[in-house]
Amino acid sequence: MNKHVMSTLQALVVTFLWSTSFLIIKKGLPTIPPVTFAGLRYFLASPCLLPFALRPSHRSEIRKLNKRQWIKLLLLGLIYYVLTQGTQFLGLSLLPSATVSLMLNFTPIVVIALSAAFLNEKPSGRQLVGIVLFISGALLYFLPLSEIGSQVIGLTVMVLGVISNATSSVLGRNVNQCL
Repeated sequence: MNKHVMSTLQALVVTFLWSTSFLIIKKGLPTIPPVTFAGLRYFLASPCLLPFALRPSHRSEIRKLNKRQWIKLLLLGLIYYVLTQGTQFLGLSLLPSATVSLMLNFTPIVVIALSAAFLNEKPSGRQLVGIVLFISGALLYFLPLSEIGSQVIGLTVMVLGVISNATSSVLGRNVNQCL
């Protein structure tokens, strides 16, 4: 099988897994607490990925990591898996899937803000127009705000989730640049 076909098949599998994720999570939440569910999901996934990390070429790369790089990787893991995924599962237990998905779509806006603040990157005009269009659409979805009153806790959880997701994106980019 050539590389293009293999890459396409891998992309389709990943897309399928991502597209079914919220459905599976929503089905499991009535019987498994959200944070426990998130922890189990990633705990069970880690043995599946471990053989890839333990390949000889990867082991030599892992041995080259210095203390600062290990700290960044640990911080990235805590932010992305504990905070981001934990808040996503908790958010799904409190809010409709569509609301959680829409909230997660705020991530690029926060990434742009964090990149501007910490990486001295300036957003382009097209990005700013996109932000305005997205926020306009989100307001159309969430208005009237009087209906949000019962969802304040879930929305607060998801705001934390969006911030941690954006933070892990910027930190992940920094980690990849340093490795």
